[in-house]
Amino acid sequence: MLEIRPARATIVLCMGDARAWPAVGPRTTAALYPIALDERWLVGPARVGDQLIAWAREQVQTIGKTAYAVDVTDAWSVWTVVGAEAEEVWTRLSENPVPPGRPAFVQGAVAMVPAKAIVQDGAIHFFVPAPVGHYFPQRVLEACADLQPKMGPPTDLVIDAAAVAPRGVVSGAMSGARV
Repeated sequence: MLEIRPARATIVLCMGDARAWPAVGPRTTAALYPIALDERWLVGPARVGDQLIAWAREQVQTIGKTAYAVDVTDAWSVWTVVGAEAEEVWTRLSENPVPPGRPAFVQGAVAMVPAKAIVQDGAIHFFVPAPVGHYFPQRVLEACADLQPKMGPPTDLVIDAAAVAPRGVVSGAMSGARV
């Protein structure tokens, strides 16, 4: 069964020299993902949001004036697609190929909007700009109607940060570049 549901997440933008930031996040339920040479996302479930923000601010104090951290959670709408057909959703909504390794972090156009995604076995967490957050699930339901997707209730974002290694991260340009 294919299910799409809103995910409650915390997203902290960590700016500054990426080499100065730790390679891993503060918890096994959160992870750091490179966005650009001087940007990382610290992503985790909303229930530990205050702890993630505090950890990022501690890192800023350690790194110094060349770094800062900002909670950007409200700028993003997070949707989780779960089920054996999760990769098929990706194939139908993105020109980018399905990333080969798991877990993977990808940036590019999905459903014709800029997006970021954490691809795991059996689930994909999509991050789309909040102003188009309402559009994304509608697009999944339309493009995948033959797969009979169901809307599920909101749940906390679940990622296995222990499985996320820096080499497991794939990142393309927001312009829809192939990954």
